[in-house]
Amino acid sequence: MEELQVQTEATSLSVALGVCERAGNWEASLDLFDLSILRRLKSDLVSFNGLLSALCNGQALRPAVGLVRQMRDVSVQADLFSFNGLISAYVQRRSWHLGLQQLQVLRQCGGSGDAVSKRALLRAGLDLPWPLSFHLLDEMKDPSVLALHHASSSCGASAAPARLPWILERASMTAQVTLSEGAK
Repeated sequence: MEELQVQTEATSLSVALGVCERAGNWEASLDLFDLSILRRLKSDLVSFNGLLSALCNGQALRPAVGLVRQMRDVSVQADLFSFNGLISAYVQRRSWHLGLQQLQVLRQCGGSGDAVSKRALLRAGLDLPWPLSFHLLDEMKDPSVLALHHASSSCGASAAPARLPWILERASMTAQVTLSEGAK
């Protein structure tokens, strides 16, 4: 019975955090989460990620990074969703280098990042050094046309025009695979 109560508390907290996030009120999310800690409600990964999502969407990145540290302190392992939110938020803020640091932390925790992590970094476009863009593309199993577009925008006028044919070839292969899958 106690296990059911703990699960209900975590679910209720997650729902409330989601409502605050959709309202665009990360401060209320943080207050609610702090109140749940004071009341000694059990927080789980979903609750932490709900708050993390609200913080990242609100561009409250300092508290978001602090929350990931707090997760470690209470033995809740941040997951790919946690890190992808941080990476995307840093790129939106034009701080791709801090997003890259989060990808490195994810890798130190045993994760490797996924296509979402890498696409988020590639969205930095011209701000991202082209060698890093192509390294991220090389790590992706099947980069999407959008990922290829973002990588090509990192080339700009000053960098690696010799890599553009490679991008066009990959884009062509991706489009052919997509078309052939659609015909099935």
